[in-house]
Amino acid sequence: MTQLLRLTLPLPPSVNVAYRNLPGVGRVKTKAYKDWATEAALLMKLQARGRIAGAYAIHVEIDRPDKRKRDLSNLLKILEDTIVAQGLVDDDSLCEHIDMKWTDHIPERPGPVRVWLIKKGDDDDT
Repeated sequence: MTQLLRLTLPLPPSVNVAYRNLPGVGRVKTKAYKDWATEAALLMKLQARGRIAGAYAIHVEIDRPDKRKRDLSNLLKILEDTIVAQGLVDDDSLCEHIDMKWTDHIPERPGPVRVWLIKKGDDDDT
């Protein structure tokens, strides 16, 4: 059973631009979301060794891409959903701890987003 997965990914689109509402259809993913998810999925397949079963914690560090106001939390859901879609965790409802922050590192490819998925044990206080 994998205890830790570390990923480096590109900056995801904000939830505000990841979806749009189409009359008669409802909420759909935008091209920006689909393009990001395709790239992120490839990177996850290249980087991830195994998967985390059961409860886990997520730690995310995102290099601030510019000086614009941005909501850090609007990036989390896109990351979580793609991590689940790629089978790295069973479901984001099993996440028991979230730690997320901006960093002042200079962004560079393959991305300014670093993600750690950490297996939670029964006696874990993380």
